[in-house]
Amino acid sequence: MGEPTDRTVRFESPRPMTERETEILALLLAGDDSRLEPLRAQAAAAMVRSGCGCGCATIDFDLDARGALPASPVARFQLHASSRESLGAAGADPWGAILFVDEGRLASLELVWYERPIDTFPTAADLEVLADPF
Repeated sequence: MGEPTDRTVRFESPRPMTERETEILALLLAGDDSRLEPLRAQAAAAMVRSGCGCGCATIDFDLDARGALPASPVARFQLHASSRESLGAAGADPWGAILFVDEGRLASLELVWYERPIDTFPTAADLEVLADPF
């Protein structure tokens, strides 16, 4: 899984995902591909163990490695979504979400921003999944 950096903020104990975090994760894993099934199962049990110290809403997952079957055969990939507002809109403040999978397990959900930090997760309706990772 992703290694902590000097900007990582570890929580005292893992916490459940918020409704919006869960919504965005579900959107990114909603593809019609059986290889996403293990990741959807992981998502159902995932907790949040840490976040980013820069002030953005990025989170790192805590999974019970014994109970979380890795996604196979793809071990490491990313799923991307971009804000609907910034797709094709001149002058829009671009941002998006990236789900990182490492060693076949959910690693982190990152909010990517270019103009201003995003300190809370937006709604899934604000995003559009960009591409199939496979």
